[in-house]
Amino acid sequence: VGALQIAEHGDWLTENVTGGAYGKVIRWAFEKQGLFQAGGTATPNNLEGVPPAVDVYVDDGRGGQYPYQPNWWSSQTIWNRLSPDGQAGHQDPALGTNYAYVKIKNRGTTVANGVIVKAYHCKPAAGVLWPVDLQPMATAQLSAGTLQPNDTEEKIVGPFEWTPATNAFGLDTMMMIVSATGDPSNVDSLSPGRTIEDWRLVPNDNNIARRDVSLVRLATVIADSGDFGNACVGTFKDEVLILSNSGFNRVTVTAMTSSSADFLVPSALSYPLNIAPGGALDVPIRFQPTSFGPKSAVITVTSNDPAGPKKVPVSGQTKPPRLAVVIADAGDFGRACIGSFKDEAIVLSNSGHCTLSVQSVSSSSSEFVVPSVLSYPLSIAAGASLAVPIRFQPTDFGAQAGTLTIVSDDPAGPRTVAVSGFAPSGTLTVTGSASFGGVTACCCADRTLTLCNTGDCALHVTSVKFKRKSRHWTLLNNPFPATLHAGSCVNLVIRYKATEKCPRACELIIECDDPKTPVKVLEVLAYTVWGGGGCKEGCEGCGHDGCDKCRASSGCHQGYACCDDDDEDGKEKDPS
Repeated sequence: VGALQIAEHGDWLTENVTGGAYGKVIRWAFEKQGLFQAGGTATPNNLEGVPPAVDVYVDDGRGGQYPYQPNWWSSQTIWNRLSPDGQAGHQDPALGTNYAYVKIKNRGTTVANGVIVKAYHCKPAAGVLWPVDLQPMATAQLSAGTLQPNDTEEKIVGPFEWTPATNAFGLDTMMMIVSATGDPSNVDSLSPGRTIEDWRLVPNDNNIARRDVSLVRLATVIADSGDFGNACVGTFKDEVLILSNSGFNRVTVTAMTSSSADFLVPSALSYPLNIAPGGALDVPIRFQPTSFGPKSAVITVTSNDPAGPKKVPVSGQTKPPRLAVVIADAGDFGRACIGSFKDEAIVLSNSGHCTLSVQSVSSSSSEFVVPSVLSYPLSIAAGASLAVPIRFQPTDFGAQAGTLTIVSDDPAGPRTVAVSGFAPSGTLTVTGSASFGGVTACCCADRTLTLCNTGDCALHVTSVKFKRKSRHWTLLNNPFPATLHAGSCVNLVIRYKATEKCPRACELIIECDDPKTPVKVLEVLAYTVWGGGGCKEGCEGCGHDGCDKCRASSGCHQGYACCDDDDEDGKEKDPS
């Protein structure tokens, strides 16, 4: 071990390598393999050797030992305060006087005496090469007295006053070197005039530790932790992202990006954007969603802050519209006659948070007519409603049904509404008797039938006629075809001329649009009563001049004389 340490201590002049960086590491490596034993004897239960008698150190996360450590410039036992309050917790340096602190320990086996801590930081515009790039802090060193062995005591040493300076990398560093009697730092034994790189010096000497600090510091500020709240599709909402320079060197912003197209960063005509120390820049971030649902993104601000790009999480909601459909009486339009209509309103309500867009309103049935719209879509604001008139206009009798379909941008999909109605008909009711009984020969008798509409809607009687023509039967002043309104009646007069020698029934046919009885057949009955007098054998011989005689002889006990139905020649008129 001694030979290795002596050899390593020498400078390798041809390669310009300064020696003395690895002596403590060599000693520790053999200690870990059991070379150094208490009393010089190894025991089966303790193959690891003991540390030096005095071994003071600044803990860089390795407890004073030397396993490999990739990051050796961020010791958490060195920190800065903006006031000499002695509190824990690092504060980035501010322009002017700052106060540095350090924790030290002794892993050796005996008490460390004469403990001293020296404090350094970078020279302006310099790198970190010992000793040329470093300068003592304003408080160059402080005495710590003694330290108890075996890591049983930890002391906080400070404050060290210092004023940061920007080095060649835009940073500064706080370097602390602790030494004690019997445990000098490696820098104490370097050859005069020689320099050594920081990456060889610091991680290989537990007496030395370092913490780089940022003099360029970009801070980001955004309201409500970046929550934009709700924004509707097709609209936008802006929030301000504040970029603040809380360091004391200029911040140079070289790029701003968003991980989502729903969150837009402003377009800059040219980068970089410069922010003076203590200054701030307001950057509008736009939430402009293109679809429904929760949204999130990360806004990345790239600058010369040595801590790296700042990532700002942002979020928002795009709550969908919600279509609610309201119609009276479960969609039952009630009763409406053919040829008329009945209107009911279907109410489209937007119970969501954003404008509802209605693309179409359609009906599955021609009996239920939706209104004509010049152009879709129809827009319904959040919380508002629209009454849409639906017309029940039946073309056929009976129960009618249909389905209304409303298509909108509600993500729940189209809404369907069942509608129904009833189209009643007219009802034909016939009163009066079509049975004449016996009628005196050569006389006429009349019977009146009353055709009534006892239904709820108009009844269209298209025809009233005898099934076959007969000169013995006549309809007087037949008013049909005709329309009978609900509750109305029309009289129909049937005449029988008693000239029929052999009685035969005649059928009266009534045709209408009553769906239950579209054709009604009435049997009309009469017979001729032949008596004495001039009309015994018939009425043909009466002649026009014999009417009175015929009537007087027969008496027309039922009916009346009907010789006036004969033409001037005494012939019977055509019953048509």
